[in-house]
Amino acid sequence: MGVKIGMLIVAALLAPLTLLTSAGAQTLAQLEYGGPLGDIGVLGAASAPVTVIDYAAMTCGLCERFFVNTMPQVKQKYIATGKVRFIFREAPISALDAAVFVVARCVGKEKYMSFIEALYARASEWKTAQPIGPLTRIAEKFGVTEAQMKTCLGDQKLVGHINAVREYESKVLHITQAPWFLFNGKPINYGFSSLDQFDEAVSKVSR
Repeated sequence: MGVKIGMLIVAALLAPLTLLTSAGAQTLAQLEYGGPLGDIGVLGAASAPVTVIDYAAMTCGLCERFFVNTMPQVKQKYIATGKVRFIFREAPISALDAAVFVVARCVGKEKYMSFIEALYARASEWKTAQPIGPLTRIAEKFGVTEAQMKTCLGDQKLVGHINAVREYESKVLHITQAPWFLFNGKPINYGFSSLDQFDEAVSKVSR
């Protein structure tokens, strides 16, 4: 099975996209749920006073800008100093998003966030009509061969996880956009194109 066929299989196995409704109130237990396979995109200490959950898509322009422009400063000012625990959650809005997230899971927990950051930084290379070649080359730099990538894209467990989290985010959490940020369980969505906006959000939940 080729990588292209694998991506088509991922697209076919995903449930149809559902229209997102307006956000409602959720319980802490609902917000803590990271899908059948759990969260692996976690940065920072569990004891941090502020937990930020970022529901993001790989093809989302605002998500890309946050990771390229703001996230390096967030890591330095808040995550490295123990002030923020950051959780990245898959929120696919297309079949390409879903396929990329499946491959990211195959990279492994230790390299997962570095791979996500590399994909955002090199988005212009793979967000094209022919994404397979560039994605394969980037994955290879993180230890995933083309053969392993093919296997990953056919992994029913991984595809099922991506499908489940998307359904959960839509039908239970009522997430209306990507990115969707929660600061200590509170939705605060400025887009965070600058550190100042992130500072303001942290301040709001720290009072």
